[in-house]
Amino acid sequence: MIDTDFLQQLESQINTLLRERKTQQESIAQLKTDLAVMKRQLVEAHVSLVELQKKYDNLLIAHSMIQTENGDVKRAKAKLTRMLETIDRCIGKLNA
Repeated sequence: MIDTDFLQQLESQINTLLRERKTQQESIAQLKTDLAVMKRQLVEAHVSLVELQKKYDNLLIAHSMIQTENGDVKRAKAKLTRMLETIDRCIGKLNA
């Protein structure tokens, strides 16, 4: 003969396990969503960092050029303009 108390306890334990499983699945889904958001934010932060690094490097170059011109900003700007024109010509030749 089957013990009905045992079967009820077993059924109760199975139901408890099923509820816990559902809770864990929901938790996993939320963690996956959070992970995706964090990855996207990390990529955006990296892109921003790279852009800022390029701007910083450009500022360092401009600053060093101004210093080499002994504070003569007009000569430094003219020198920079000539350099940019040279670069543009080189790019034009490469594209031709």
